[in-house]
Amino acid sequence: MALALGRLVAVAEAPDAHLLGDLPLAIAWADIAREIHSWATPVQLTRFSRSFREWMGGFVWEAALREQGIIPDLNTYLALRVLSAGSANGVAMAEMIAGLELPATVWADRPVIAAREAAMAVAVLDNDRYS
Repeated sequence: MALALGRLVAVAEAPDAHLLGDLPLAIAWADIAREIHSWATPVQLTRFSRSFREWMGGFVWEAALREQGIIPDLNTYLALRVLSAGSANGVAMAEMIAGLELPATVWADRPVIAAREAAMAVAVLDNDRYS
């Protein structure tokens, strides 16, 4: 799983790398990534790639806990679930779609980080409840 997800991240960052071969999913994902690269700004692409990497890392973390039969405590579960749900990637994509590019100083401001994380946690918990 970690190998495949690592390749998905690499394709998101370099769509013409052909790291997934000729599988239909690989071709489709590279096409999507290529399209994003054609219009997103460098800052937006960096945030998208970073958040996509976090999302895939959340999948690996969750799979490792399941494989080891570990039931996480509440704090660990919330941190894990926000990652594995891809909510940070949703924020990065929303920024791209809206044509925004918050300055790094704003993006890294503690209240902005707290607001982003709170919104992601609420969205994930709502999703889990209704899914």
